[in-house]
Amino acid sequence: MKNWWLGVQAEFGSRIGSSKKRIIKFIGISLVPILYAVVCVLAFWNPIPGIGKAPTAIIDTEQKVYVGTNQKFEVLGKNLLKESNESELSEAYRVNTKLSILPHIGVLTDDIESLKEAIVKDENKEVTKDDFTGSLSKTIDMSNVNYVYAVNTWTLMEANLLNHKGGNKYEAKKAISEEEIFFSNITHLQGKEAEDNYKNPKYYLQMKFDDGLASGLVTKIGLMLQGKLFDNPAKQENLKIWTTFENNFIFGYYLKTLNSFRSAIPSLILEKVVDNIKLEGISKGELKTKLEVARDFAVSQANNENSITAPIWTKIANSLNEAITLLESVGGEIDAKVTKIIQELIKDVINIVGLGGQTNNIIDVEIQGLKNGNNAIAIYGIGLGEFFILIGMFVGTLMQTFVYDRAKRVKKLTNTQWYLSKTFLMWTTGMLQVGLLVLALTAAGWWIIGALALVKLWLWLMVVETVFVITIQALWFSLKDETIGKFLVVVYMVLNLSSGWGTFPAFMQFGFFNAISYITEFKYALHGMTSIIYSNGDNALFMFKQLGVLLIFMAVLITIGLIFSRNRDKEMYFGSYRGKQVYDCLQSLGKTELADEFRTKRNNGKSFKYNWKVLGKEPMKDLVLEVRKKYPFEGQFKWFKNKERDEVLKPNYSDDDVISRNDDVTV
Repeated sequence: MKNWWLGVQAEFGSRIGSSKKRIIKFIGISLVPILYAVVCVLAFWNPIPGIGKAPTAIIDTEQKVYVGTNQKFEVLGKNLLKESNESELSEAYRVNTKLSILPHIGVLTDDIESLKEAIVKDENKEVTKDDFTGSLSKTIDMSNVNYVYAVNTWTLMEANLLNHKGGNKYEAKKAISEEEIFFSNITHLQGKEAEDNYKNPKYYLQMKFDDGLASGLVTKIGLMLQGKLFDNPAKQENLKIWTTFENNFIFGYYLKTLNSFRSAIPSLILEKVVDNIKLEGISKGELKTKLEVARDFAVSQANNENSITAPIWTKIANSLNEAITLLESVGGEIDAKVTKIIQELIKDVINIVGLGGQTNNIIDVEIQGLKNGNNAIAIYGIGLGEFFILIGMFVGTLMQTFVYDRAKRVKKLTNTQWYLSKTFLMWTTGMLQVGLLVLALTAAGWWIIGALALVKLWLWLMVVETVFVITIQALWFSLKDETIGKFLVVVYMVLNLSSGWGTFPAFMQFGFFNAISYITEFKYALHGMTSIIYSNGDNALFMFKQLGVLLIFMAVLITIGLIFSRNRDKEMYFGSYRGKQVYDCLQSLGKTELADEFRTKRNNGKSFKYNWKVLGKEPMKDLVLEVRKKYPFEGQFKWFKNKERDEVLKPNYSDDDVISRNDDVTV
């Protein structure tokens, strides 16, 4: 046991405590789990609500139409009718309406085919009822029109759902969907700009408003407010929602929450209309009677066994019963509390019906990239597979640094020639890795993306691998200690893992990671891969942008690598790239004349400059040894140097290689 403890002391003393640099390395190794784990934990803490930060566009190509109401709706904007008044609804209209306590609203035109009669020419011009002679509405009688508004889907949405941030920028007033997604980066586009940007992946989520959308939506709301829950407009232009997997797989996948988003917009607008319900002038008894009439009607519809809507009518009847019971328990006459009860009842009915059960028929959702022909490609093996591919390529390139070295094997090579010969060796190996990788991916199932996409992917991965080779080599050569250089590579890899868009878009994460993402190569490599897979790389401008950024990375990093390669070259030939150290050691070796030629004073007489050319092109072995002796890299503690130690025994040459590559003194 005593001998075992001696072995422990020897290992800790020599491999950790023998020098300051070894202690620093030990601390660095101890922090690696934190670097990996904590950084990634923070990066992916709770990104889902961040979906709403995605660039979102309202593609607005819809003209305004005239909408008539019997009640004032400030949310619809400016009233244009000159002779507005608070006249009562006609008795015949009240009798024929199942839910006559509700407001009435409709587009002032026969149907969508004659919509041109209702299109607004001047939204600031006042109108009279005579302007709409012969123009009827399915949901409101002209005799009951007290207000006229110029409306399209955008005005409804802007007034009810959005806050203006300035210019054409908006944010949602409230979160949508169970995931509490709050859209905060909405751009309103009109005219040619709207047409040009439709289905442009620059905007991750788009809603398109075409002519006829508002008139159909208003008519649908009007029908519901009359109790005609399952009636539909004669013709309905659908709201178009578009998103894509092209920007990020996880983003596209999570936007399947669009299923709840489908009904959110119309339902929220309808809720705003319900909030305008006024019950003044109606007695509590009359209100109860009307609710009972509505309940009886719902029960009669629910008892129709042949109706597919019978279950929905049953739920409505139950809600009306609850409202009647609650109304009976409330003392006094109609007040704000009773009004609130009725408003909540109507909202409950809206939620039960889901806009008449027709949500899927009034909203079209298109998600680009779901399939390639008959093959589903919006699957984790493809979408997240992109991320794993890049990790494999990066790690594969990093592993080359454990097989290859930084040594120069042809003395006459310049530092640039030497560095580029190393680069070419790693690049050739990388190209072999990529070729084998693509073949393996094809066999693993990636053939479903199509032969052309596979070829494009292969070419793109060759570009990405070139960037990885240049990056890793530059970091590897940047420091004297190659181990620390590799550690820098690991740090950069962690930044790519946490901020490189491999899982979630960086804008969904904390601000720090979003900022870091701009210097991660994974981000641009993944953008290119995703574009190839989910849109066949047809967006040439987008692809060129990603390529351009990667080329900038290449240019910057190969420049950095060449600069630091000069330092490594000087270390091989003269022991150090620091002129002062070389000068001092030339003096120590008695080469005073050469030392004076090497170091001369600058014109200001205050500093020195070093002329490396006078040292020649051949390695100065005696100088190298003197520099290493006088300025030892390890800088071991005196107590360790003076301590008697056993000879270091190595199992084989591979251990000798590891030790010699990491230590200038065998410990």
